[in-house]
Amino acid sequence: MESDLREYGTAKGKINTLDANESENDENNNGVAVDPLQVQLQENQQVMKQVVEGLAQVAQAMSNKPTNRYNSDKYTGTNRNTEGKFKCWYHKSDNHEIGDCSIFARLDSQTKVDLVRKNGGCFSCLKIGHLSRHCHSRKPCDIQNELHQPCGKIHTK
Repeated sequence: MESDLREYGTAKGKINTLDANESENDENNNGVAVDPLQVQLQENQQVMKQVVEGLAQVAQAMSNKPTNRYNSDKYTGTNRNTEGKFKCWYHKSDNHEIGDCSIFARLDSQTKVDLVRKNGGCFSCLKIGHLSRHCHSRKPCDIQNELHQPCGKIHTK
């Protein structure tokens, strides 16, 4: 047990113990005798404050980190367009819906896909804040077969 770090004789494992009868002169107290338990309590409070601040930073970092590729903000749209939800997020306006935006409609399809993805929009209704698989506005296919019955499935284009 001579190499045990908890042994009182080694420099590494020496435990900082103070007797209740001891007193120290603290530089911050202008040479006034201070109860050693108070000094140790203040040191412990400072250490605990640093630990709590560190844990808060870790918790903040973990809450921002996606756990997998499906819940990263690339797919969910979190942390995007948080300054306000506009009817037309392309113009940042409430004058018209994004689906009725004539300028957005004139863009080529790849640019539209990139803009919807960048703004975290739904590919079905183009609104911000949800994925197309969770969209309540998804409409079934209305293409009719040879018997003039609608397909009824929800397709991805």
